Amino acid sequence: GDHVLWGLSRFTALRFSVDAAIDPNMAPAVLELLGKDVVVIDVADDERAVLRERGVAKRRLGPGRHLVWSHNAPTAERYRLDVDEAPLEKLSAAALALLNEDLIIVDVSENERVICLKDSVSTRVLAPGRHGFWRTRNVSVARFDVSAIVADLAPAQAALFADATDDIDVVGSARAIVFRRGKPIRVLSPGRHRVWKHPDISVTMMSFSGVEAVPVDAELRPLLAATDYVEVTVPDGAMGVRFVDGAIDTTLPPGRHAAFCVEQQVSFVSIDLRERVLSVQGQEILSKDRVSLRLNASLSYRVTDVQALVQGAKNVDEILYLAVQLGLREQVAVHTLDEILAERALLTSAIRPALVERAKALGIELVELGVKDVILPGEMKTLLNKVIEAHKSAEANVILRREETAAVRSMAQTAKILEENPVLMRLKELEAYKELADKVGTVNVVVGGGDGGPKLELKI
Repeated sequence: GDHVLWGLSRFTALRFSVDAAIDPNMAPAVLELLGKDVVVIDVADDERAVLRERGVAKRRLGPGRHLVWSHNAPTAERYRLDVDEAPLEKLSAAALALLNEDLIIVDVSENERVICLKDSVSTRVLAPGRHGFWRTRNVSVARFDVSAIVADLAPAQAALFADATDDIDVVGSARAIVFRRGKPIRVLSPGRHRVWKHPDISVTMMSFSGVEAVPVDAELRPLLAATDYVEVTVPDGAMGVRFVDGAIDTTLPPGRHAAFCVEQQVSFVSIDLRERVLSVQGQEILSKDRVSLRLNASLSYRVTDVQALVQGAKNVDEILYLAVQLGLREQVAVHTLDEILAERALLTSAIRPALVERAKALGIELVELGVKDVILPGEMKTLLNKVIEAHKSAEANVILRREETAAVRSMAQTAKILEENPVLMRLKELEAYKELADKVGTVNVVVGGGDGGPKLELKI
């Protein structure tokens, strides 16, 4: 309101807006004069407070003395900082926003486990949900993903999660298969493992001792280490060979085969038993008569003894290739070009017996061997073409003369027959006229005229 003061003494007026905050350093005399208009709120060092005016959260009150106007019915909600966890359930959204700088909010999902650490020391496990901690408590958290199945925990953490994990001991040649809803998701190697407890998770021990193994399911196969388990599929027309520690152990028929290789080193090789063709490209070779030529040969073979092949040859194609090439070289050197061109089988028949024995020692059956091409130099081709041309020309002349003689002999016989048969001669003349008439467009026929008689001319 309006106030009237005696002017006998000098005075000044201090005005305070009740909508503004009060200076906490207000002089005690002034504070005493304000009396009930001011409410004093003291907040200790281990407390935080939320100021409410007429029930509405207005501001955060930190440690120290706070002065607020009383006309807004101020109240202070106090929270102690010496508790393990802030009472988030008691904080409204507005109060939570005001105290945000004093809180550490930790959200724990259903698929994770969280340990609370105070001064870097594990203290307790936080259940799924929202948790709050005062920053003055020096609190941090360690998160663990349950979907990782295996828990990598320090001893102190393992003690806190004793009820949430199972200890799995895998020893020797055994392996632990972890299933989720019946589907394998992980394989545990030898050692101690802590697995998170979950109703969908189960663990089965599997022995990997020895060599013999039944092929595993397609879902489990990618999870197994190559040093623990090997597998091979032998197709039709092939045979498998199993090696144990580098030595041949057994042969395997077509199908799917597997082996454990924990205790011994195991590997597989698949050998094709079907007939195969090998082409042998020749090099420049001199024949007995010093003619340079090149031969291209081919052979077909099939495997008959798998163990002999594996033990006797690293690359059977290279061995056969070299044997055929050297054999052909030897045979070309002792035969002339004419002999080779006359009978190609002459070369292969000479080297075949030795090649058959060589192949047999490697576990192979030689099916067929032959020379495909005989390639001559360009000048030799020209010369041979001339020789062939001369031979063919002479043969053509002989044939021509023989045919001409036969034709003359036939004509003589025909003339003799016509001489002895005048009627037949007349028929031949008529046939000649007919043939002539077919080739002439106009014919003049003269009838009569003999002995001075009249002539009749017709144009046909």
